[in-house]
Amino acid sequence: MLLDSIEKLLQSTSIADLSMEAIASAGSLSRTSVYFYFGNKSDAVDALIARATEQMQVQMFPRAPDESLHDFVTRIVAAALDGWRRHRPAYIAAVELSASRGPGVTRWREIMRAFAEVLAQGVLAEGLDVAERDAQQRGEIVCWMVERNFYFLFTSEHTADEEDSLAAGLTQAALAVLGAPHPS
Repeated sequence: MLLDSIEKLLQSTSIADLSMEAIASAGSLSRTSVYFYFGNKSDAVDALIARATEQMQVQMFPRAPDESLHDFVTRIVAAALDGWRRHRPAYIAAVELSASRGPGVTRWREIMRAFAEVLAQGVLAEGLDVAERDAQQRGEIVCWMVERNFYFLFTSEHTADEEDSLAAGLTQAALAVLGAPHPS
């Protein structure tokens, strides 16, 4: 699939150095054929980001009605780690392009907002003594904390143990920020 080729290409090529010619070559297609699918390299990267974020969203949402906030936070941090492991180049591109515009980046921001909102709803549903605005703020803090920490880890040399350790630490930090009670 062409998006797989683009993702593989981004493992060794920066977004700035990515070209339609390189995409065509990586996908064993002519440049004209690539233009059939994408108007330019930004469209190609946006499509890659959109695909990766859709897969992450399927793993993260929805929160089951009987799922505790603790279990939900644990599950979504694990899903984020899985996404970073499977789609590192796409997620790096999403973070680095997050200040720009485009459907893939918009999708990334939408998932981050949905993630923060679901966390805020979880805080309120737990009956914690937190105002709605504060719950939303806490959800946003957790959202960006998870994203940025995985970004910094996955843009440097690291081990699988460091990934697991970061995920465990982020889960505990997220629960603390949210004010979630520790399960008995």
